[in-house]
Amino acid sequence: MGLLGEQTVDGHCWINKTHSPVYFPRAWQFNANKCLVIVRSPLDVAPSWLGLSLTHSHSLKIKTKCHEMYPQNWQTFLQMFTEGQKPHFEIIKDRVSPLVPTYFCRYEDLLLDSPKVMAEVMCFLLDV
Repeated sequence: MGLLGEQTVDGHCWINKTHSPVYFPRAWQFNANKCLVIVRSPLDVAPSWLGLSLTHSHSLKIKTKCHEMYPQNWQTFLQMFTEGQKPHFEIIKDRVSPLVPTYFCRYEDLLLDSPKVMAEVMCFLLDV
């Protein structure tokens, strides 16, 4: 929340960027004809989430390599983080996918081969 267009849910946009299925109390409800899920590698997400949690900022970075300085705490954090992510994927698998066509792609693949992945996404969106 907070990015330009993130809460645009009327009929004039094809893609609504959201953090669903994460629940935000003031998030707008909307209907969807399709669901595009972009997932990131847990090896990238966990340190990023820890940095966000510690700094309350998407742009500030922590300099400490927590996994090296606090290996026991890091393992505990990873376990808690992983368990916390499971319900989000279960919601998509159990509640969203049965109702609307759902396409998964990896963020890392978007970075490595954008034209190929975007062509696949557009084929999904356009039913071609």
